[in-house]
Amino acid sequence: MSYPVCPAHKVATYTNDVPSGRYLKDPTIIPFTKVPEYLKVKQTWDKERKAKGADMMIDGPTRNKVRTFHTGLIPTGVEGWYVGDHADIYAGRVCKNTVVFHFTADARRLILYYFTGLEKFSIPERVKFARTVIPWLRIPPATASTPPAENSNAGQ
Repeated sequence: MSYPVCPAHKVATYTNDVPSGRYLKDPTIIPFTKVPEYLKVKQTWDKERKAKGADMMIDGPTRNKVRTFHTGLIPTGVEGWYVGDHADIYAGRVCKNTVVFHFTADARRLILYYFTGLEKFSIPERVKFARTVIPWLRIPPATASTPPAENSNAGQ
């Protein structure tokens, strides 16, 4: 009997900060530094990207006139799940890594699954890959960051 294997990946979680319109990266003990501290989802106006199926884009901050993260969100056919890619440089060579995105139903959280070195050249290949691994990806629990109630003895 054979069992499907999910390729090695890193997970980063983001929380929707409604006032800023950004998804802010949740703190972790060991941070995954290939993704930025915030991401912003926006409508695609580029006709070429729309023709490829990316009605939405996701961007990170710009540093030294270079985007730290930028990809189209391609629907996978599974509600709330999208796929894209992220270019990175390894030993002087540009490599596109596959990234799977999951937005919770209430849009409060974004979970990013980063497959380093897993390069899928065509959009159909990326979508097929995402649909294959989605059942095996764990959705991390939401972090409980409830502030202490007013007039409680918290901190005393």
